[in-house]
Formats: sequence, C-alpha cells, structure tokens
Amino acid sequence: MTFQGQPNIILSFDTTGNQDSIAVSIAGKVEVKCLPQGGSGVQSVILVPEMAALLQKYGYKLRDVDLICVLTGPGSFTGIRLGLATAQGLQIATNCRVFAPNLLDLLLSMMPDAVAAVDSKRNDYFVKMDNKVQVMEWEQLHHLSQCRTIITAEVVPGIKSIVPQAPLASELIAYHARLPEASLAVSLEPYYLRNPDFAKKKTFMQIQLEDKP
Repeated sequence: MTFQGQPNIILSFDTTGNQDSIAVSIAGKVEVKCLPQGGSGVQSVILVPEMAALLQKYGYKLRDVDLICVLTGPGSFTGIRLGLATAQGLQIATNCRVFAPNLLDLLLSMMPDAVAAVDSKRNDYFVKMDNKVQVMEWEQLHHLSQCRTIITAEVVPGIKSIVPQAPLASELIAYHARLPEASLAVSLEPYYLRNPDFAKKKTFMQIQLEDKP
C-alpha cells in the first residue's frame, strides 16, 4: 500500500507495560481504548482482535491501515517483544508504514525542556533529558533516592519531569503528527537499556543522555 501526504488510517498500540492501549485515527479523528493488564498470555490473545474490532467499528480492516505506530521500549521485556513482533507481522502483511519511537523520546515530545523518567519496576528508573536541560552532574546520580529527588524537582527548582501517563497509544499518533516526515522513527529494533537478565537487586539507575552537538 502506498499513499501521498499524511496517512488516512493510523493504527497505534502500546504494550510496554504502563497501560496497554490501542488507538485508531481515521481522517484525523482519534479513538483510544485501554486494554486489560494480565501479562503476556492475555496480551498475545487480545491485542490483534481488539485492534481489528476497533477498525471494524469504522468499517475498515487491518489491511486498510496506512501507518502503524508502536513503542520500542523501554518497559516490559515481554510486552516490547510482543508489540514489535505484531507491528512487524502487520507491516509484512499489509505493506503499511511504521512509526516506532522509544518511550523516553515520546515523553520528551509531550513536555519539551524536561526530564523523562520511566519506572523499571526493579527499584530504578530509566531517565533521559532534553539537550536544553542543564542540571547537576548527572553521572553522579546512582541511587534510587537521588533519582526520586530529581524527578520530583526537590533539588533543582523549576526543573520539570514527565512520567508515562495512561494511555499512550493516542499520544503516539499525536507525536507522529508533530514530526517532519524526514525524521520519523522506523526501526523495529527493541529499545533495551539493559538485558533481561539484569539482577533485580541492583539499585542504580540507567541514564540515557542525548548526544551533544
């Protein structure tokens, strides 16, 4: 399927772990739906049927989709794999385009000049800051207590922070609309900041900084 200009039918979904959600945009009108949280077994059973049902509500099928939006992580290891495998399967089956940013960049697009923070559920956070944010020596922040202090802006007055808010499937569609065509993220490579065997007992956080010009 090929098309010119903005896509008419967009299918978006998020399975990274905060709150599974799906959304469709039909000629600019967006509808979003939250999905039950129940682990990989529930996700793998309901994801595609729920997306098909949402499209059917408007008289369309999966093969009619022009663009798929999906998050590459960080987040649930299983959820990321499921989401990206689903996106890849749909892309192969329908020849649609794919927009696949990471969660931290999505958050920063929602609140520029801020610090994006994602709870890893393992007593640490994934953190990324905008190039314009200049605060402290971030390489020295290793402990969860320090991370929480920065995130809540208790040390650096005026610093803004943003964490995932449910649902994100519709935010993905809005993010795509804000970006110029040449900068759209299309890689379906998982955005893992550590491998799945990372020891749960560790308490330092992973810090991902934007490359400096």
